[in-house]
Amino acid sequence: MQIAKTLNSAGWSQSQIAAILGSTQSTVSRQLLRMVPVLPSADADTIDGWANDLSRYLIIQGPKTKVERQRIIMDIQFAGGHSFQSNKTLTGIELKGGAKEASLLRQLEWSCSRLDPVRISNWTSGVGMNLASCMPDAIGKEDVAAFPGRLSVLDGKIRHHEKASMGSSSSLSKVLLSTKDVKPDIRAILNLRTPLSKKSDKINHGLIDRCAKRMKWRKAQWDGENISSDSPEFDFVIGTGGYGWEPHIFIIGSNAGEVVDRTHAFIDILEEEAV
Repeated sequence: MQIAKTLNSAGWSQSQIAAILGSTQSTVSRQLLRMVPVLPSADADTIDGWANDLSRYLIIQGPKTKVERQRIIMDIQFAGGHSFQSNKTLTGIELKGGAKEASLLRQLEWSCSRLDPVRISNWTSGVGMNLASCMPDAIGKEDVAAFPGRLSVLDGKIRHHEKASMGSSSSLSKVLLSTKDVKPDIRAILNLRTPLSKKSDKINHGLIDRCAKRMKWRKAQWDGENISSDSPEFDFVIGTGGYGWEPHIFIIGSNAGEVVDRTHAFIDILEEEAV
C-alpha cells in the first residue's frame, strides 16, 4: 500500500503499479483510497523504511523495469543486474526516547517526498507551507516535528533548506496541538493557501463548502487561539486570518502520510470546483 501511494504520487499509473507489485489495477485503486493501518511504532518505522527505500529505487529504474528474482526478506533482483536488499525484523516493540523521535522525523521526511509539486505549487501561502507531525503524548512545541523555515516548490520539486527537526514550527505546532486537544487521534497537519473570492480579498467559503460537500468532510475554524466546530468529528480546519496573519486551510490526519494523501485529494477537488 505504501509503495503504491508513493509510486502514484511520482506519476505512475495504476496499471504500472499493479504490474510491478504483481497485483491488479482494481486492487491498487482500493489501496490508494484506504488509510494505512495503525501498527506498533517500531513496526511502522520498519515497513515505512522498506516502502520508502524500494519506492525510491523503482522511481529511479522507471515503470518498465522487470523483476527477475525475489526472495523472502526483501532480496529483489532486477533486470540489468541491479538489486535491492533489506534484512529487518518486525518485533511489535514500541520505540522509546530518541529512537521514537528519530522515527517520527524519518516518517515526516518520507511523507514530504511524496508531496506532488504540480498540485502544491498553486496553493502555497505567502508565509510558506509546512508539514508537521507530533508524538501521541505531545503537549508542547518541542514534541512536534516540522521543517525549519518552510517548504517551497522550486524547479518542479518540493524543497526544504534543512532536515525536519523537533520544535521547528511554532505557528503550525500551535494549530496541531489545539486540534489534537479536540481530536486526540490527530497527529499531523499541513497548511495551504485559502482560496479568495474574485470580488474581494475575503475567504471564498462557498468554494470551500462545495469541496467539503463533495468529499463529505466537516470543517472546524481556528481563530488564532482556539478550535471551534459544530461537530467534534471534523476533517479539516479553516484559519480565519486576522491582523498580521494570513488565512489558511489546515489539512489534518493521523499521520504525515495520510495528510499528504488528503492534501492531494482536497486540491484535486478544489481545482475542479474553482473552474
